[in-house]
Formats: sequence, structure tokens, C-alpha cells
Amino acid sequence: MYNEESFRFFFDNMKELVFLMEVKEDEFYYKNMNQSAMNIYGETLIGQPLENLKSATLYEYILYYYNLVKETNKPIRYRDVSIFNSSKEAYETALTPIWDEYSTKMYILAITTNISDQREKEEDFALMESFLENTADTIIISAADDTVLRVNQSFEEMFGFKRADVVGIKRSELPIIPKDYAPETKGILTKIKAGESVTVSETVRLTKSGRVIPVSISYSPICNQRGQVVAYSSIYRDITLLKKLEAEVEKRKEHYKSLFTHHNNGVCIVDLQGNLLKVNEALEEITGYSSDELKNMSYSMLVEKMDVRFYTAINWNIFDGETHRGKITLRNKQDEKLYVTFTVVPIIVDEKVTGVFIILHDHTKETEANLLLDKALKDLENMKHALDESAIVVSIDKDGIVTYVNDMFLEMSHYSKDEAVGAHYSDVGLNTGNEDMLHTVRQGNVWRGEVSNRDKYGNIYWVYKTVVPLKNIEDEIIEYISVHTDITERKLMEEQLEFEAFHDSLTGLPNREMLYQNLNNLIEKGTSGLVLLFLDCDNFKQINDTYGHQVGDEFLVQYAQLLQRTIRSTDDIYRLGGDEFIIVLQDTSTAAEEHVHQLIQRIQENLQGLWQVGGHEFEATTTIGVAIYPTDGTTVEELIECADIALYEGKRAGKNNVTIYDDQQLEEETEKQEA
Repeated sequence: MYNEESFRFFFDNMKELVFLMEVKEDEFYYKNMNQSAMNIYGETLIGQPLENLKSATLYEYILYYYNLVKETNKPIRYRDVSIFNSSKEAYETALTPIWDEYSTKMYILAITTNISDQREKEEDFALMESFLENTADTIIISAADDTVLRVNQSFEEMFGFKRADVVGIKRSELPIIPKDYAPETKGILTKIKAGESVTVSETVRLTKSGRVIPVSISYSPICNQRGQVVAYSSIYRDITLLKKLEAEVEKRKEHYKSLFTHHNNGVCIVDLQGNLLKVNEALEEITGYSSDELKNMSYSMLVEKMDVRFYTAINWNIFDGETHRGKITLRNKQDEKLYVTFTVVPIIVDEKVTGVFIILHDHTKETEANLLLDKALKDLENMKHALDESAIVVSIDKDGIVTYVNDMFLEMSHYSKDEAVGAHYSDVGLNTGNEDMLHTVRQGNVWRGEVSNRDKYGNIYWVYKTVVPLKNIEDEIIEYISVHTDITERKLMEEQLEFEAFHDSLTGLPNREMLYQNLNNLIEKGTSGLVLLFLDCDNFKQINDTYGHQVGDEFLVQYAQLLQRTIRSTDDIYRLGGDEFIIVLQDTSTAAEEHVHQLIQRIQENLQGLWQVGGHEFEATTTIGVAIYPTDGTTVEELIECADIALYEGKRAGKNNVTIYDDQQLEEETEKQEA
């Protein structure tokens, strides 16, 4: 029951605007408001109808939502303004239906909150989204942990990969990055986190088709309000044309360079005093020093400056007239560590050593790749261990025989390792009926999806499954790795939610949504012999008023149970709400018309008995309106409307009867009333 003191106690200290609206027939009246609302509107609104709003447009807009709450008896939210509105003020209102505990009065509690700040953020977000998707530049947004969060449309157009192919993986592991170029991405995240600027760099990337394209990349940090780097953007530009021009210029130069200059390895000539007489471009690239800088150094000075470390001890002299080979590490001018093999070749003139050629071959990329491979193998071993500890893993050969299962599979399926390994995968409860999965993996593609399996005892458990085909060097599938994540609890929850969405919470019967869905399916299939019964308890309101809502609810439960016992197994019953029920009779086309009438009459008669509910005893009757498909209607809406009209005619004729919809009779009755 409404209480002024309680209303003040709960809502007067709220900064939000709170209005209590009383529902009277087709209008809504201001019953009360909190202090925040009074500060703006004063007390003049109390007792006034909602229609008195100054703005007719606003009234129509708000009235729609009030009527929606009134009709559905469910809470709802609406906003007074959308983004990019010229007004800076924006509000969101929550409407909650409230029924007086001791009467049938209905109130609606409206709480209005200022969301101007939120709208401003939504505008900023919309602008950012528009820029991201419409810019010609390719943009990748990565989180602070290097995980790819977003790519824009230009990314898909440049590289051919879909967003789903890359979102969620590490940026350094993007399929657009050639393996040899992976190391270049390592230091970028560290520099950005440290607040260092990252200059535009040029490199190459791969499209989905395998085409190599040169690109320039710039990086920009994305900070939160505290100045912390929470993400960063990578902006790519295709510089294919520029690189073609550069290559053409370089090609012309090649014709005029000597073999010495164009040798792939770094080469220098050292005289007997240790002076560097001549160096080629490759040596400049390896050391990072220019030709002039190198010529001002001696051999020993260069060895010291570049921190040359020999893999084995040197017990020979470079001028002893012998050819020597070995491996060293050095640090170039940029302090980058390089792995190099060297060859010392004596220069002999007139049988005398006059100097040496020192040839350096930089194999840093190959060595680092091997180191990365070793690390990858170790990481793979660690990842396998982690996978075994966190997911269900099954390995199956090309003939469907299980070759490996981990402990989590054994725990979930209740099979022993001896029972599982060597058996066909269908014999250990793994799903065999998903044709899409079988087709996909047999084509050599990865399949992901949800499937149901059975454990040793026949119990169903649900998993999210990823199946990866493994191929040999001849590109033949030799094995399938299946990784499962247990989603049984989630699936049970989804099934429960789906049931609640299509069933009445009081009686457990299918609801209005299920009626529309099932009846539409029957009509679309061309099902004949459908009869729709619209039932309404004649004195349900009297039961509620006399014995209370609790008895009324229990009566509806018993009412629904009796209906279920009365109808045939081929028929369906639905609760529309309140004391209104719909029964759909099927397969009536093959039954005699008299038999159908007898069935309907039996349903009506069974509902007339003496009811005992909650210690009370009373009588209740039911009026039934009947509509026939397709005579009275070809859509769900038309059938319900005709049955409702027939029901109304039955009520008007004295209740507790069965009325079949008759369009001609209805027209005659209408003419009589008008006369």
C-alpha cells in the first residue's frame, strides 16, 4: 500500500528525479515526487495528468513507454535524447510497475538520471569509430600486452585477412609479419610503454595470398586519463611504388659497381701495418660505420671498438700467409649484436704477404632464427604442458583411431587410458554426427564449434571444440588434434533461459511467444485441420477479489493441469496471460466434425466442476471462442482475433458456452444492435 512517509524516506535524498505515477484507466497522474523533482517543478504537478506536459511531442514520446509498462507489467528504460543532439542535456528514465498489495491499483515509479557525461563519451566513441573505419590508412589497435584489439576496413582491403583472423592474437604473431621479420617487432612495445618515441620504419608484410608488400609503419601510444599507456596504434602505408622507384635507381647503380663493391659479404683490405685500405658497402652495413670512418681505424682498433669475441682461442697471426676461418660475435656502431663468420685470405705478391682480405659473412638472422626455433620448440613443449593442464586434448589419426588423450579427457569421459587409446573415436563418446565439422577438417581446415559428447556411462557433456588437421611435408593429413573446453554448465544455463523465455513462469505452459512461433511453423508447412480455442475463466476476477491473489494463482495452476489432462497428445495449450488460454487442436481434418465438437464440449464441461483451492471451495465456468484455419484466418494474428471475437460473443450471450466464429452471424448481430 502506498505510504507518503515511506516515499519520502526512500527517495527525498536522491539527486535523481523521482516521480510516482498513478494509473487511472487510460491516463497517468502524478501521485508524488521527491525533493529533487520538486526543486525543478514545484508541487504543482502532483495530482495532474501526464498529458499536462508543455511539449506535446515529448508527451507522445513518454506516453508510449508508460503504456508499454502498463501493458506488459515489466520495467523498461528510455532516453530523452540521442547522441549528436544539439542539446547538452541528456536523461535516462527507468519505469518500474508497482501494484498496491491490498488493491488492484497500479503505480509506475519513474526515476530520471542525467546522463550528459555518458552521452558525451558515446559521441567521442562514435567519432573515433567513424574515423577508424573511414580512414584510408590501415590501422591496428593493440593492447598494452601486445594483443590485437581492433583492425579497420583498410586492414582487410590491404592484407586480405578478415578481422576475426587476427583479433585476439599477439601483434608480433600477426600472419602478415614474415618469420624473418618477427624480431623487429620485439622492442616496439617496450619503447612505447617507456614513453619513447617510435619513428616511422619501413619493412615488408605479407598478404593472405602470400604477396610481399613493402610498408611504412608508425606507432602512437593510447593513454588513459592518468597518462598511462593502455594501448597503441600501428598505422600502415603501402610504399610499393616508392620501393619500385628505389629499386630501379639501385639497379642502374649496380651496372657501375665492381665485384668488390657488390660482394654480399663485407670485405676489407688490410695492409701489414693493420690499416684498412679499402672497404665495401656490405662491410659498412655490417659494422654500421661509414667508409671514411673505417679507413681512419686500424684493424686492432676496429676489433676492440666492435667488441669482437672469438668462439675459439686464436693461436695464429693474420699475416702468416695462411687462410683462416672462424666464428665471432661483434657489436656494430648501433650496439646491435651480430653473429658473423670470417675468412682471412692472404694477399701474396712476389711470394710475399703484402696484406690480407678479411671477409665477413653476417648470419645474424639465420642464427637468431635458429635461436628462436629452439625457443619455439621449448615454448611448444611448455604450451603442450599448459594445454594438457587447462583443456581436454585428444589426438586422432586419419582413420579415426585415438592416439593420445590427456588426463582431463579421462576425468571428463570416465574412460581409462587403455580403453581410449587405440579405440575408434566414436567408441569413446566423441561426437560423430556433425557433418560440417567432418567436411571441414577433411578438407584440411580448422573447425571450431560446440558439440555434445557422451561419457562412459552415457551422460551428455558439452564442449567448445577446436579440431586442427596436421599435415606432413607432402601436405597430406596424418592426424587431427582436438582441443575441448567444458561448457556443460553454460549450456544447461542457456537451455534454462530458453525455457523461461518461451514458457509461463506460473503454470509452466508455453507462452504467447511460443504460440506465435509454433503456429506460424504449422501454417508455413501448410498444415491443415487446425482449430484454435480461446478460453477465458468467467469469474476469475471474483476469485481473486474474494480469496486473494495467492488462491487465484493456485487456481490457475490447477486450471492449466486440468486442461493438460483433458486435451489429446496431438494438441497444444498456451497461456496468454491472466486467465486467458489458447488450445490448438491438430489433425482435426481427418476426424469427423461431430467428434471435434465433442472434444471441444468435453474441454468446456471439464472446467465446470467444483474447485478446492487453498482450503476454499467454489465453482468456476469457462467461455470458449473457436476459430478454424484457414476458414477464419490464414495468419496467427487473424486466428487469434477471430477466436477472441467469438469469445466476446459468447460472454455477451451469457458466458459458460462455446462460440464458433461466424463472420456472417456477427454481421447480422451488429446490424440488429444498430437497429
